[in-house]
Amino acid sequence: MIAVVACLTIYLKHSSPDITPPMISEEISMAIEKCEKSGMSGAIIEKGSAVSTQKFAVSRKKETTGHHSEQKDVVADMLSATKVTTYYDKEFWLTLPDGSVVHLGSNTRIIYPEKFDGDSRDVYLEGEAYFMVAKSDVSRFTVHTATAATTVYGTEFNVSAPGDDRCEVVLVKGSVSVSTPTSGELMLKPGEGAEIADGTITVSEVDVTPYEAWNTGRIDHG
Repeated sequence: MIAVVACLTIYLKHSSPDITPPMISEEISMAIEKCEKSGMSGAIIEKGSAVSTQKFAVSRKKETTGHHSEQKDVVADMLSATKVTTYYDKEFWLTLPDGSVVHLGSNTRIIYPEKFDGDSRDVYLEGEAYFMVAKSDVSRFTVHTATAATTVYGTEFNVSAPGDDRCEVVLVKGSVSVSTPTSGELMLKPGEGAEIADGTITVSEVDVTPYEAWNTGRIDHG
């Protein structure tokens, strides 16, 4: 059985009623299986080790109607975390503790807690990944890179952070916001991409077909 599907099955047995896992299409399931059988899947998984995340951009909770009324920093250090690092020529499919599914590109690292607690789900990314996020009305999902923080509201999107000075976010479905330590929060629409450099966010229309096709194994956009 496909590893990601198996993980989702286990998650569903213990899931919170406040979180709805993403729908995984048959085409994507087949792509995951093909990736694993072809030997293109590979990563180093380190669990329970102290991981510093201070190099990443720290997002702040924005005051919005019916939501967070205070601003406070997201935790900058994870004392106990899971770190997954793909090889330079491999990809990897991963299921997070909340049921979210992540497609990691080659030479990519993601850091996340053993369990998401409270009203936030924070992960830290170096490299490129496509996220299919579990929906929650009470817990926001944020992807932190060295350049920006992307906050999710139940959606599919791609984040590319090849270095400490640049980041690209492409929204495929749903709604996300992008922010940097020096800028405000900027909402994206499906089919839009945000390029972040030197603290400045530039938004433009993007063809999302290559990003969707990458997940199904039809093409490699990178």
